[in-house]
Amino acid sequence: MLLTKPFHHSRKTSFAILAALSLLLVGCALKQWGIPYQISEPLIEEDAFMPALTQHSSGKATALWVQSLNEHTRIMASRFDGLLWEKPVQIDQPTASGLSISVTPVAVTGNTGVVTAAWLQWDGRLLTVNSSRHVDGLWSQPEKLGTATNIADVTRLSMTVDSNGSVTVAWEQDDNTLMAARSTAGIWQPAQMISDSAIGSRNQAMVVDPQGRVTLLWDELKNNVRIIQSRRWLPETHMWEAPQEIG
Repeated sequence: MLLTKPFHHSRKTSFAILAALSLLLVGCALKQWGIPYQISEPLIEEDAFMPALTQHSSGKATALWVQSLNEHTRIMASRFDGLLWEKPVQIDQPTASGLSISVTPVAVTGNTGVVTAAWLQWDGRLLTVNSSRHVDGLWSQPEKLGTATNIADVTRLSMTVDSNGSVTVAWEQDDNTLMAARSTAGIWQPAQMISDSAIGSRNQAMVVDPQGRVTLLWDELKNNVRIIQSRRWLPETHMWEAPQEIG
């Protein structure tokens, strides 16, 4: 999704985020889905859309979505403790002018249960990447990723977490640049350019193996044909390898 101006959800009907929990999730032997019920605020006449979901091996889950009213879009989150969904909370932060325009949340859960979320947020000039962590029952203060000299809107996010809890987030910018940033123990390192704008990088996909090696794929233009490129981040060197053409 490319947003170069504040986002406005024009549908007049109100959408809600619904969760249908498998009865198996709460330990019931009946292998069937339970009745859907609404987890976004039922008494607020606002649209809720763009849901994202992540779950820990314990069964605890975190849902995120966008909730909108007029020109404002906020990132909401609700936690599932294995039996019930908690009351949703807003995890993004409005700009100094009070405007909140945030969309496209993504999230991952580490082995210890720490949840890391990221989303796109309008800062008054550009769409940027912002992130927050859920630790010990609380969401952290949102943090803007990337550099202060960004000159292009962010258009797409992907995120992964390794067995040690280190998080990698990659994003595309509308100048065709592909960027990535890594977080270890909740501390984000400076973003790095993975592929530059001269070759039209887009449509990234990302995975991480049990040893913490991150593999990032994308397509780019070469000799007027789009090809698939790969680049890996290695824990042995704490660096990204040179790109490799794989198709």
